[in-house]
Amino acid sequence: RYNRKLDNLDSSAKDTLRSFEDESVIPTVNQFRLRLQKLVNGSNRNESKKLIEYLDHRIEETRKTANSKSAIDHLTRIRTRVRAFIRHDNFHFEDVSKDFIGNFIKHLYSKNYQQNYVRDIVRRLYAVMRKSHDDGLHSNKIFLRTELIPTETPSDMIYLSTDDLKQLYEFDFSSTPKLERVRDIFIVQCDTGLRYNDLKQLDKLVLKTVQNIPMIQVFTRKTDQEVIIPQSRRTKEILTKYSGFPRVISNQKMNDYLKEVCTLAGIDSDITIRKYHAGVQKKEVYKKWELIGTHTARRTFATNAILEGSMPKMTIMIMTGHKSEKTFDGYVRVDSLTSALQYADTPFFNQ
Repeated sequence: RYNRKLDNLDSSAKDTLRSFEDESVIPTVNQFRLRLQKLVNGSNRNESKKLIEYLDHRIEETRKTANSKSAIDHLTRIRTRVRAFIRHDNFHFEDVSKDFIGNFIKHLYSKNYQQNYVRDIVRRLYAVMRKSHDDGLHSNKIFLRTELIPTETPSDMIYLSTDDLKQLYEFDFSSTPKLERVRDIFIVQCDTGLRYNDLKQLDKLVLKTVQNIPMIQVFTRKTDQEVIIPQSRRTKEILTKYSGFPRVISNQKMNDYLKEVCTLAGIDSDITIRKYHAGVQKKEVYKKWELIGTHTARRTFATNAILEGSMPKMTIMIMTGHKSEKTFDGYVRVDSLTSALQYADTPFFNQ
């Protein structure tokens, strides 16, 4: 009897191995064990791992081990969006089918999320499916169906020109100290390229002088990467005014006050923004102040540094903490008119 069971198990193990060979896959121990168990016992749906349960586990594990808050935020966002769609926790990895992805995308569009946001959510869900598959928790390879992911669309994010920054910095907010401080924090951001979350961790921001040049040093919260940036004239004046970095407020309050600050300072040119929803483009016109938030500062730093032209791109990337040139290029907002004006006086156009 036992010999027969062993023979059957040996035969099943060989069949399992052959199935991986047919797929040209070298399995991990967990993947092999999972497939062998399914072959021997049949797939027991009630005992299989559930997606929401797995995401909860990943979030808790990431809280314990990761330095990056963004990793937790991304996993939490996926959990929230998927849970709102399926409306229950008894949802298995095998349920993530082509139809599920299609209906999930329609659901996200019904909530008026923009196409690039929907694309990001689906791509991150695929990453979760791939990781859980590699961990041997299921055999669903939906993550290979990349044609189901919405296409990336152009992003019309704004930046503040050097003239905008001058106008903003020179505006007199002395009668409203709260708004003056918001303006000053934002100027420091625009002149350093620091993320707002990095300005919030004041205990990790170091002011230092190297070869008589004042610098700001920080290990970024998102990537734990060392960044050192020279202090601009405006930044030095602001640091002197507050005897260090001005105290920062919550990101939400900062964004609300920034719109008031920029309205008062006259940052109000018309901006046309292209929005994409389920593949359909729609153009909307905004006042510039309506679009400004803390996220605008890094784009402002990167764009103005590129337009100024004296620093190589890689040097600017070191200061912003970007490792990928493609990601950095997404921060540079140079429109066709600005580019044409910048190079109109070059020898090429004056032959």
